[in-house]
Amino acid sequence: MDTSDLEHAFELSASLISHTSYHSMTHMFLNYLRNLDGVEEVASYEIFGDAIKRTGEARETHDFLIKRFPLSMKDVFRDKHFDTLKRILDAHDSGPHYLVENSGPWMVLDVSKGIKPRRIVLVKGKLSNRETCIVSGLFGVYVNQVALLDKKERDQLTLLPNQHSFYILLDQVIEHYRSNPQEIQAAESWLAVININRFKEISEKLGHHFGDEVLLHFKTLMEKVFRYSDFLFRFSNDQFIVILNQTDLQGAKLSLNRFQQRITSYKFPVEEVVANIGFTKIDPQLEPSALLYHAEKALYLSEQKGQNKISLYRCDLDTSSCGNSQSNY
Repeated sequence: MDTSDLEHAFELSASLISHTSYHSMTHMFLNYLRNLDGVEEVASYEIFGDAIKRTGEARETHDFLIKRFPLSMKDVFRDKHFDTLKRILDAHDSGPHYLVENSGPWMVLDVSKGIKPRRIVLVKGKLSNRETCIVSGLFGVYVNQVALLDKKERDQLTLLPNQHSFYILLDQVIEHYRSNPQEIQAAESWLAVININRFKEISEKLGHHFGDEVLLHFKTLMEKVFRYSDFLFRFSNDQFIVILNQTDLQGAKLSLNRFQQRITSYKFPVEEVVANIGFTKIDPQLEPSALLYHAEKALYLSEQKGQNKISLYRCDLDTSSCGNSQSNY
């Protein structure tokens, strides 16, 4: 590398480091790759393991699930690169390496060491030695930043995405439906707020370490009941959020009822744990703050009715927000 190449590499590294979210940083990295001479295509994926175990409803025989970056909301996602990805996953290689296939040469950028979910970037085309050297160095910076931002965007106890991540992802879901209005006619997304009843009492009575244990068991049950295509968050101390994707109202009800039944029947390490839920349909014409407000209004209705209740907010029945009250099912 000459001096100008080094300066260019430092500028690119500084640009990556300046990003405050994984989403924006990855967009910048992918755009840089797409603009390189000789590059025909760039695709980025997130890989989740044990998909069959988690959903209990998988229709495929493979033991991993793929999400296309920036957003994939289908429970079983496949595109034209699926077979290539499967070969990469079977090889268990990490870091940058080349893969030669009939479709052409691929540079594989594999983020897998100590980071979940595994991220893979596919770069189709023939890069010069100079470009390969710069990309490899930049990829090292990218991997470090993924690890740092992942810590920032996750709750440190449960390791679920946190409130910061929630707003970023909800924006993406809304933008997805705004850009693809035909999809919401076939399958919708739903925003559910889940609150652990009397969690503060449990922590104060038995100690915060018991409260933490309740949260960890609660998070594990969420991961077992909800699908990989659903998005899970720890929103605040005793409150969790689920974005249920690609389902209708009946599917949303079934999923939330199934989760609440698991909570009711599960033997927690402390006294009985119960949860209330409020949910609403994600209307892409509304802002994130309005959608969260609607789900929280439904949660409030559940709490008024007692314990282990689920309520649905319907905009068309609410005179205070949309033009007509709130209902539950």
